[in-house]
Amino acid sequence: MNNEDFFYDVAKAFSEIGLSVKTVFPDIEIARELYSGHRWYVMRKNDLTVVHAIPKKDAIETSFWEMWYGSSDTEPEHDVLFRRTPPVKHHRIYEVRPGDSDINPPQVCGAIWYVVEQAYPLGWALKIF
Repeated sequence: MNNEDFFYDVAKAFSEIGLSVKTVFPDIEIARELYSGHRWYVMRKNDLTVVHAIPKKDAIETSFWEMWYGSSDTEPEHDVLFRRTPPVKHHRIYEVRPGDSDINPPQVCGAIWYVVEQAYPLGWALKIF
């Protein structure tokens, strides 16, 4: 998703899961800069909406993948995922199978990820900035 589409598509997806884009990214311009090394994807399956921030191919092993997800019936959830042991305590391991590409972009499929569950929706890059 390019920068021009970012605000509208991602803001709409956040709204679908009960979040405001301002809650996740209080300053959208800073967020665009901090996430310039990520690609954005919005995926939907049935009533589930998932917003992904995936590191570009050259950084996928060393950066983080972030996702927010939920439906009209559930509270939004926010996870930060790492290919290698994360810099903070992880909560579980998530194996993304190739068949999961209907809710996950293909570049994260076929791998095992360390999951750091987040209690708040604020973007991870803003926390480590």
